[in-house]
Amino acid sequence: LGAFGSLDALSRAANWPVAAVAFAYIGLMLPGGVLYGWLFQRAANDPRGGWLFGMAYGFVLWMLGPIPLLQWAPEQPILTGYPAVGFLLGELLWGLMLGLAFPIVHRPLRARLDATGSASSRVARGDGPD
Repeated sequence: LGAFGSLDALSRAANWPVAAVAFAYIGLMLPGGVLYGWLFQRAANDPRGGWLFGMAYGFVLWMLGPIPLLQWAPEQPILTGYPAVGFLLGELLWGLMLGLAFPIVHRPLRARLDATGSASSRVARGDGPD
């Protein structure tokens, strides 16, 4: 985002320091990652296809968030040219990293949850209450 001037454009539009805009972006992307895990769950656990889930999710978030909020809502678009391309590439890269990291984090976490005998693992094994 910094290399393409996206943070600078957002900073000028909001009259905030660049660091505050960067922290706000990070703060907004953290719930996006949680939503990714909740939405795809085990489907994104495939190390061969998780990157594709992640990039598609990053693209969808880009289409649902920055486009309506930063391009259509104001009288003039906030991000144009290189800053707009930087924002798209930033979302795609974020989605790629999310998709690549999800299986690494999810498998051990899921194994630990299954080992504790959670209700969902008992039901999946057929050991649920009768």
